[in-house]
Amino acid sequence: MVYIEIEAINNLDVLSEKEENNSILFHFIFKELNVRCIYFGNSKTMIIGFSGRNSAWNLNLSKGKISEFIPNEAYKLISDTLKEEGIYSNKDFFITLKDKIESLEGEDVDNVTENQIIEALRNTKTRDKKYDREGDKPFFHHWRRVRPSKESLNKIQRYFGDEIREECFKNKITAVWSEIPTSNSLDFLNPNIDVS
Repeated sequence: MVYIEIEAINNLDVLSEKEENNSILFHFIFKELNVRCIYFGNSKTMIIGFSGRNSAWNLNLSKGKISEFIPNEAYKLISDTLKEEGIYSNKDFFITLKDKIESLEGEDVDNVTENQIIEALRNTKTRDKKYDREGDKPFFHHWRRVRPSKESLNKIQRYFGDEIREECFKNKITAVWSEIPTSNSLDFLNPNIDVS
């Protein structure tokens, strides 16, 4: 686990408030990888992906912690860059991400369109069951009134953030996911989401 200053997350929020969908795109280089990140201010979550590679994953930043878990598909694509003196470690990648986030300024970020977000979500598809049992369904479809499993709550948290996760837990509501984009797929961009 890598810890990030809450002030840096607050700065991401300030930067994203100025943009469409309350979202920003920023890049950084890790070794030879061009890393693309989309931050969602309403949920304090992000998608991490790589230019020219069809792989990405979701990450929750709301508690000032960055999980070092990378789904298998993404890990296989970048594993060579994670090797240092014969030992594989994700830590340097996530420290570089943290440092980039903590140094972001307005000129470092771009606006993100809904189409770019849908494409990034499409790249989060995974067969890694440890990361997401329903990894082949990266698009939100609708809410269902049934007690959510721990795995479902984790996925809800990666997309919608901590507050919505807690509301779903408290009200026994889970999310239903889809393999293809739906009219509700970008509901996590809405600051006034109704979980009912």
